[in-house]
Amino acid sequence: MLADLKKDNEEDVYHLHEEYEMDLVETFLFSWDPCYGKCKIRLTNATIYGMNNMTRYGNGIMTNDGSDIVFRFRLQAYNLKIKGIMTLKLIGYSVTDAPFINQVDYQVQYLELSVGEKNKVSLKELRVEQIENVQVEFTRFQDSKILKKFSDMISKKIMAMME
Repeated sequence: MLADLKKDNEEDVYHLHEEYEMDLVETFLFSWDPCYGKCKIRLTNATIYGMNNMTRYGNGIMTNDGSDIVFRFRLQAYNLKIKGIMTLKLIGYSVTDAPFINQVDYQVQYLELSVGEKNKVSLKELRVEQIENVQVEFTRFQDSKILKKFSDMISKKIMAMME
């Protein structure tokens, strides 16, 4: 499915400098929360490919919060690919902690960035507002047919929940 991404290509690459944990319901704007705030996705050692395919979507807003400058804007991305380690926690229990490869054909996301003293940049909010044609492959499970089917089932359920 994503064999071309398994080769490391250092063009157009961004390495995430820390772990990111997202609440499934808030990030993907589900209409209801079956986990009561305890469904999380954590990305570790992630690398994003295709940053040149990302552009501003609509107008942005710049304001201040105390001594920080705050930027609120939307980005659209085409053919965005991500590699890393994904930990999926459902109702507080870790379901998987596995290497993954993800490809998104199109995505619109809302970001709020804060620039503080000494140019310290923080991501205050990230929310996916639209997403199309997502493929997720847990690479550790590719040699086992049973685990591969389980991996596919998890990724299909996650994608179905986002629609």
